[in-house]
Amino acid sequence: MNAQQALEEISQEFAIETIGKEFFCSLSDYLSRALKVAYVFIGELTDEDETIRSIVFCKQGNLIPNLEYPLVGSLCEQVVKTRHFCAFPRNVQQQFPNNRALKYFGVDSYVGIPLTAAQGKVIGLIYLMDTGPIEDLDKVQLLLNIMAKRAAMELERDQQDRALQAKNAELERVNQKLRHTQEALRESNQQLEVQVENRTRELSAREESLRKSFQRVVELNHTLTEREAFLSSIVNQTSVGIAQVDLTGRFTFANESYCKMVGYSLEELQSRSYQDITHSEDLSYNVPRMEHLIRTGQSFEIEKRYVRKDGFSMWALINVSLIGSADEPSSRIMAVCQDITRRKQAEQQLLTISEELVRANRDLWVANEEIKDRNEELAAANQQLLHINADLDNFIYTASHDLKAPILNIEGLMKVLSRRIHKLTGRDEPMANILSLMENSVNRFKETITDLTDIARIQKQMDQVSEEVNLTEIVNATVMDLEQQIQESGAQIELHLEACPAVVFPRKNLKSVVYNLLSNAIKYRDPSRTPHVAITCQQTDNFLVLSVQDNGLGMESQDKDKIFDMFKRLHAHVDGTGIGLYIVKKVVENAGGKIEVDSQVGAGTTFRVYFKR
Repeated sequence: MNAQQALEEISQEFAIETIGKEFFCSLSDYLSRALKVAYVFIGELTDEDETIRSIVFCKQGNLIPNLEYPLVGSLCEQVVKTRHFCAFPRNVQQQFPNNRALKYFGVDSYVGIPLTAAQGKVIGLIYLMDTGPIEDLDKVQLLLNIMAKRAAMELERDQQDRALQAKNAELERVNQKLRHTQEALRESNQQLEVQVENRTRELSAREESLRKSFQRVVELNHTLTEREAFLSSIVNQTSVGIAQVDLTGRFTFANESYCKMVGYSLEELQSRSYQDITHSEDLSYNVPRMEHLIRTGQSFEIEKRYVRKDGFSMWALINVSLIGSADEPSSRIMAVCQDITRRKQAEQQLLTISEELVRANRDLWVANEEIKDRNEELAAANQQLLHINADLDNFIYTASHDLKAPILNIEGLMKVLSRRIHKLTGRDEPMANILSLMENSVNRFKETITDLTDIARIQKQMDQVSEEVNLTEIVNATVMDLEQQIQESGAQIELHLEACPAVVFPRKNLKSVVYNLLSNAIKYRDPSRTPHVAITCQQTDNFLVLSVQDNGLGMESQDKDKIFDMFKRLHAHVDGTGIGLYIVKKVVENAGGKIEVDSQVGAGTTFRVYFKR
């Protein structure tokens, strides 16, 4: 089997675009079937490279519980130390009589290959074992060489995710400790209110400055996380290019993705060498690395530029290794390539953000030092904390308001960029899709800012004066406001408001309650039937009950309480941010009322709002 045949088989049998646990399970299943071996093990190095822990371990396609064992003394130690493909195609128990694991699993043959991170460090390995000899080592090595690159990238991504989660957990623990400390300060300082009146304004100003610095750090961290996720999605979704050259550097094979990257057909490449299409400035370090590979057999990874057939340059991340075995001298070199041109452009932006983050962290460190110096003063600063709590809502409102101008600027720049790209490249579908995704992200950001403003507004309006409001009038006005949505959806609105007297409630908040419930009934309609919404009133001893009943999608019983959580959404196909029902519940309960919901999937939903009489 040559590399092209292996790639065709992989593309037919294995979904390489999967990630995480699903990817490793799919990979082990594919290797078990493709190579007809009894055992497939994919593991990672742990505890400062002293032990091996399995990610997936299967026997004849069935998963075996994960295990962990010392690296020293195992066959895995040879794979990790040699950093190459290792093969013992038969009689492996006789070659390693002290290895009890081989005897326990009844193994006669063993092959393994290391998983190497982008920096060249071995972070794991894949090995196969069988109860009989393993034949066709060329096919085994070729498949493992190809899949090990992708597996190493996935393992490194998974390790980075776990590290980030650990850092986030540590940050949460620190924040929890800070909250506990603040609570203790609040309780201990209740008796010192009179003594801190003269210090309140000064300390309040200092706290506001510290809060703004912390908010800036949070925003920079959020931006950095979004950019890293964007780059990761580009790398994972980009087709992998694979090429082979002989020891002189002349191409012997290239797959379709590689040909598209460099702009040459396979026939054109076979009359050229890799030096011919490498940027002249990059040959000075590319050629010595290739020569070192031929002498030592040590694989390497490199970033370099290709000069495409059309004359333009592109950046590629390339993993280069020899193809061969212990019984056959290597005569071919394989390169696995990814287009990282966009990533290189984004790295400069990330560098700028990282520098800003360093400066922000330095400011935060200085601020923390100031907090330490002021601990004695903060011990007598209970009044300051009371004022800060009172100002939190104003801060949220101000922060969301100040974010509107930058996001509107970004939206405007996006439109200019879209027109500029259209002039330069014409109708470029991939670029149009990316611009569409970016536009959707900006719109979602705008919606989030609006929701934050609404939350702050509701908090400010909690203490507004209630008045006697005609509920029937509010319902009719809301129906008129939603007339366009009602006509577009074909919804039938049925009103039974004879039992709706006036209710004592803040007018704006009452209109918000009715609007959210009616608009949700239309928005979450069942596309298989005509939407029908019934609004009714009834009176009890203590409450006026407004019911909004629809025949829409409905929900599971365990989801009924979740819908009132902030930013919680059960249906992703409908636009929204999940803030409406949170606001409804907040204003109703603040006025001494309550809200209930009954729902059934496929039948519809009924909301009942209890207004205190």
